[in-house]
Amino acid sequence: MSLKIAANMSAVAYHIIDGAFTFPYAVDAHSAVARHPGEWSHEPWSVEATERAFQEAGTELEPLSAEEQAALDEHAKAVAEANARLKAFREEKAAEKAKAAQAAADEALVKSPGPQPVRRPFGRKGEPTAAELKMMRAKEHEDNLAAAEAKGAKVTR
Repeated sequence: MSLKIAANMSAVAYHIIDGAFTFPYAVDAHSAVARHPGEWSHEPWSVEATERAFQEAGTELEPLSAEEQAALDEHAKAVAEANARLKAFREEKAAEKAKAAQAAADEALVKSPGPQPVRRPFGRKGEPTAAELKMMRAKEHEDNLAAAEAKGAKVTR
């Protein structure tokens, strides 16, 4: 029996110190994160998360240099700007999706027949009986199946 490793089976997990690591199998990455959440993550470790993990482990972190702090501040600013742009983009897409859903609902309404008055068979007056209502529902169901077959849908009777 041979071991086959395909590219679509791998997954990336992030180690708190070593960074990104590609596991040959996704189950291994999920296992590492589940068993050692203070050491592995599915997302890259943020500075706050790293500090929190080190504090929970009782380990001291080296203080950041001025260049490192400036780079982190610049990155945080870029992330905030990107989040603002993404929020606007998502709101725009949600509005477009709602507009498209409303248009689809309007098209369905336009194509649908209006309410039909309930008529008793053979032109009799008064409210239909339970048997007549059952017969009318069965006829409506058969008509709907026939219409679906006419449109090319596969229907089982």
